[in-house]
Amino acid sequence: MKNLMYLLLIIFTILSCSKDDYSMNEQIYGEWKLTEARIVDFSPNPPIIDYSDDNIIYNFKFNGKLIVTGEENVGYTNGEYEYFFGEDYLGGAPSPGESKILLVKINTTKWTFDITNEIMTLSNSYIDGPTLVFGRN
Repeated sequence: MKNLMYLLLIIFTILSCSKDDYSMNEQIYGEWKLTEARIVDFSPNPPIIDYSDDNIIYNFKFNGKLIVTGEENVGYTNGEYEYFFGEDYLGGAPSPGESKILLVKINTTKWTFDITNEIMTLSNSYIDGPTLVFGRN
């Protein structure tokens, strides 16, 4: 009977995992090369820092660790950071009518997230921070 309970628990766990949830989380995993940073300065032509010739790698591990290696950049220095990827409120506590959005939280900083055609964008522009643009490495 005990073995049957364990078997049912395993089957239930497997069936309750959505393939969509896995593929959403799978989007960020792996190595990403920083190609540019867009700086917010409210001018008609905000500055763009070109990192395409530098070898700056942001490696998002399955275990919730981000490893940054390479040249100095406006994002993060070389090292290891904790990260969360998923839906959350952009602010600390939700405002009335605010809904959760897809974001990346690195240590305590929240970044809005977008991925289109293997180009990932992490943006901190909602608080006048940079927007980091990556290509899949």
